Amino acid sequence: QAGETEGYDVADHVNALRQHVGQGLVSLVLCNATFTSQKPPGMGVDWVRPGKARPTDYRLLTRDLVDSQYPWRHDPAKLAQSLMELIST
Repeated sequence: QAGETEGYDVADHVNALRQHVGQGLVSLVLCNATFTSQKPPGMGVDWVRPGKARPTDYRLLTRDLVDSQYPWRHDPAKLAQSLMELIST
């Protein structure tokens, strides 16, 4: 629902997932680390930021995943490259 996750950082999203499916689902999170000064389009929409606190029960990897033409979306090539790095390590 619009605005339901307004103000959430990555940890808030992970916690919301855990409330629905339980513990043990998330061991690693890939998060965008590049933000433009403009907000993404849409009322009540904002960037999902990594947050200040580092997680202790999952790994948080941050990468530049921004599509330069549509900065509110992930760039498919950057996302694919990041995922390939993850599976090859």
